[in-house]
Amino acid sequence: MTRRDVGWALGLAAAALLCYVPALSVGFYSDDYEWLGRMQPTLENPGFVFRVFYRDFNPLLHVSLLLDWILGGGQPWLFHASSALWHATAAALVYLLCRRFIQLRTLAMAAAALWALNVRISEAVIWPAARGHVLASALALAGLLVATSNAPRRSAGALALFAAALLSKETALFAALALPVFLRDPRRDRRLLAAVAGLAVAFVAFNALAKESFHTSDDPWGFLVRKVGFLLLRPLGLGDLYDFSWPSFGLVLASLAGVAWALRREPAARAGLAWSLLGAIPLVPLDKLSSRYLYMMSAGYALVLCGLVHAAQRWLRTRSLCRAAGMAATGGVVLLLAANVVRIQREIEDYRILCEPYDRLAARFRASLAELRCGETLVLYDLSSHRTVHELTETLWARGTIVKLIPYREGAVEGLIHLTDLLHAVHPREPGCLAQRVDPRTVPAGVRLLAYDGRRVLPLGQALPADRIPAERISAVRWGTTPIGAQRRAPRPSGPTARAPVLMLRQAGERPGAARRPESWR
Repeated sequence: MTRRDVGWALGLAAAALLCYVPALSVGFYSDDYEWLGRMQPTLENPGFVFRVFYRDFNPLLHVSLLLDWILGGGQPWLFHASSALWHATAAALVYLLCRRFIQLRTLAMAAAALWALNVRISEAVIWPAARGHVLASALALAGLLVATSNAPRRSAGALALFAAALLSKETALFAALALPVFLRDPRRDRRLLAAVAGLAVAFVAFNALAKESFHTSDDPWGFLVRKVGFLLLRPLGLGDLYDFSWPSFGLVLASLAGVAWALRREPAARAGLAWSLLGAIPLVPLDKLSSRYLYMMSAGYALVLCGLVHAAQRWLRTRSLCRAAGMAATGGVVLLLAANVVRIQREIEDYRILCEPYDRLAARFRASLAELRCGETLVLYDLSSHRTVHELTETLWARGTIVKLIPYREGAVEGLIHLTDLLHAVHPREPGCLAQRVDPRTVPAGVRLLAYDGRRVLPLGQALPADRIPAERISAVRWGTTPIGAQRRAPRPSGPTARAPVLMLRQAGERPGAARRPESWR
């Protein structure tokens, strides 16, 4: 790695960062409030970082978000800035990794830029709750660079980086398994490979023992196999052409085999294909697949592109053909980058629209919830129409951009934010006091009563009659001294009948409610 390469990598990082600067003015959305609801409990008991949440054990991600909470006072701009910085770091690392295989700097830069400015992975950068994919990718890429370098104690450094990646997002396990393909002489690094294999086995064993559910799909195995074709095509913008049929799957498989055979002499292409294929494995059994899951696996395509162009230089034997192909490729790269930058800005605007009702809800409750004192219990009657998710779906459908998954949360205020998370997010911290969900039927008299009609938060003098509002529209929370263990939510039920309702926005031309694929795609 030369000083010039470092300069080029920093330049790409700056370009990626500049592209996502508008996201700093976007607020919080959906799962962001699930994370914000963990911040105050974590400050009360730092051991909360190491708690298994449903199917997630991401202590490093948890610490990353906690630092944003502390340093920025809960303001969303710092959360977005941190995600953009990690993405810029990952972009620089992809460039440096391409340079390990390719001598031509401009080719490595073009390949890395096409990945860094790909609208298909923008969700992971724009949405703070999806940062685990960015953080884990950056750490895994750094681990590969260290492992393939001549640095002293590189094995220890690479192992530490892979471990950190696993503690950020579980999918980093499969990136670590691609390590042998990146090493020039795997036999020389037997100890490193053995250590990484041991780390992988230990991590799998921990997850199997510690987690109650992995939210895997109930779809038949044949459909899950055919899903691989979609996963491989979507980062290239070709996912909408795939119909999940066996002929389409066979065509994708044959094309992949042809590319692998044609580029068999290109180390960059072999490494990139291995990275992408291994990265797709953990996504196949998932019940729901959002585009943020494509972030890590799609980095392999930058290496495949490097190998493809390098091979094309051998195939095009005359200088005039090479010059013509180079000019055409340059124009294509420029057009692709420009189109993706424009579409990323539209994606940022989509998330701005998505965040607005959540921001309004938090703002409306801020003053009323801040009045709650330690030891008090609050009962909230949600009289709102609960049409916000539907209205968001219609609004974003009309914009006709990338598919969005808009979850409706049962028992949440307006179907958006659970009362405990909302209270932790907006209430000033009182050491020793936390929010704990309680059964409204067991709440004693004399509690604080509020009603929310979708526009205003109104104090009540007495409880509403039980027949006035469904039980699921009544929430009760105690703000008081709470054992930290009480903050852990019960595991979500599994199975198709027990899943929370989800309204989903499809691509332009497919209205909500129309026939759609069995999965919930972003």
